[in-house]
Amino acid sequence: MKGSKILETLISHINERGERKPLREHLNSVAQNTSTLLRFVGLAQTGFLAGLTHDFGKAKAEFVAYLEKSCDSNLEKKPARGSVNHTFAGVRYILENFHTQTPKTEQQMFKNFTAELVAYAVGAHHGLFDAISESGKDFLHRLNYDKKEIHYDEAKENFLELFSENEIEEIFKKAVCEIQKVKFNTKIDTALLSRLILSALIASDRKNAREFDCGLKDGEVKFDFEANLAFLENKLKSRQSDSPINKIRKKISDEISKKANLLSGIYRLNAPTGAGKTLATLRFALAHAVKKQKSRVVFVAPFLSIIEQNAKVIKEHLLAPLALLEHHSNAIKPHEGELLDSYELHCQNWQTPLITTTFMQFLNTLFDGATTSVARFCSLINSVIVIDEVQSIPPKVTYMLNETLNFLSSFCNATIVLSSATQPKFDSVKHPLNISGDLLNLSAEELKPFERVKFSAFCAPKEAMDFAEFGEFCKNLASNKNSLLVVCNTRKQARELFSSLKNENGDVFHLSTSMCVAHRKAVLEQIKKRLKSGLKCVCVSTQLIEAGVDVSFESVVRVKAGLDSLIQAAGRCNREGESENKGEVL
Repeated sequence: MKGSKILETLISHINERGERKPLREHLNSVAQNTSTLLRFVGLAQTGFLAGLTHDFGKAKAEFVAYLEKSCDSNLEKKPARGSVNHTFAGVRYILENFHTQTPKTEQQMFKNFTAELVAYAVGAHHGLFDAISESGKDFLHRLNYDKKEIHYDEAKENFLELFSENEIEEIFKKAVCEIQKVKFNTKIDTALLSRLILSALIASDRKNAREFDCGLKDGEVKFDFEANLAFLENKLKSRQSDSPINKIRKKISDEISKKANLLSGIYRLNAPTGAGKTLATLRFALAHAVKKQKSRVVFVAPFLSIIEQNAKVIKEHLLAPLALLEHHSNAIKPHEGELLDSYELHCQNWQTPLITTTFMQFLNTLFDGATTSVARFCSLINSVIVIDEVQSIPPKVTYMLNETLNFLSSFCNATIVLSSATQPKFDSVKHPLNISGDLLNLSAEELKPFERVKFSAFCAPKEAMDFAEFGEFCKNLASNKNSLLVVCNTRKQARELFSSLKNENGDVFHLSTSMCVAHRKAVLEQIKKRLKSGLKCVCVSTQLIEAGVDVSFESVVRVKAGLDSLIQAAGRCNREGESENKGEVL
């Protein structure tokens, strides 16, 4: 095929309406969008090259025939999805033209590195593969793929009719210059850079295909950070700050807000339980987004109960509450047919101004191999990321997470806030976080209003109580208290203790992660209503209630655990300082 005939014949997609997407148009569009997504980090040309060559292997008659058969309603047996390889040809072209097996100069090493980054993105945009196999073979072995099997020569000839070889070479030279400017602090930065380029390519490819296939555009969610910040400030001014604890909450919020002009970095927010961290971090994030022109704010929390609670508070203090995307299992909305609705679309791309999500979704975005997870990674560029109850992060991901947060901060210009009453020492481990500073430093005098409880270690006649004795102990304690919370270490403990304490009065409640979400939410609402009304209330719970759940009991019993768990559990006792005497934590 030669000349103008190629422009008429080569296509990337056929939609349900029978419309054909010209390959050149698809490649140009994906290249432009990938370039735009990576421009902020100085990789516009690298992204453009990846987008331009990602469907190099579609420039052949075999692929056109494959698409036509796939859309032929008269065919009983249609070709299997993905049965025509269209990724390895692009990989081969990049490596064949720009990669040298034995580089002799530093410049050639940078050319090789650039070629490998682009080639991997092209080869993995429909599914990741290991760059190095268990046998030690790297992905350069794809140069050995049978040319005839992937119709390489035909694809190359046709592709170069669409885009000139000189044009590709010039873009590659500019891409090498971009990669030369990248500063790598650790070896993992290489992998994260590769993921970032791949992420932008996947996001752009899917955006273009989606718009053509089903006419569904991503649609920009309009959000004025400045107007919403002004609305929040006015809302906060109307809040009463007469009690000692509300006065210090206001002071904390004001102090953090003053730090909004700080440079992008990783900051700790170490404040006691009940210090109003949700609104304080929202205020900081909006103000920082205004002053530093950030693209979006992402709120991350460990438990669904916290996420839903925080989302409710955030929405109440926004001028445009519908701009907040809640990406977690409780918020998934059903749809009809195979077309994505706008909610699912935003969950896939995170191209929205405000997001609340779980640790799991956040960690998936950083590390998971599913292309949907990878596609979201580039959305963290130039963002504000607030990680609430950061002490709940699984220890086994600490090293990887630290290195990745460092990359997001230093290379992607993200500002990260680690919020907790019990801050882990992430800056003193083998792979430390590069902490830029603290958003808050309270004096002993300022902390006094948060001294709302007294701790007591229960001393039994012997070293420990058995479970039956513990049940009797809690039953006696409950009879003398109007409200009591007992926090257990396991679901089994909580279930058995609840069974021994429950009565006909209906004032004993049970909370556990083994309960379905709707049930757990309903029980928590009942508990909150009884506590607010001053009615008798006893709750037996697992650790799910410890972090961030806004409830306040007269007394708390915590089964023996680490100091951080004890402090978090104590945060559910006399939370508002409503009692003249200190609450009791056993």
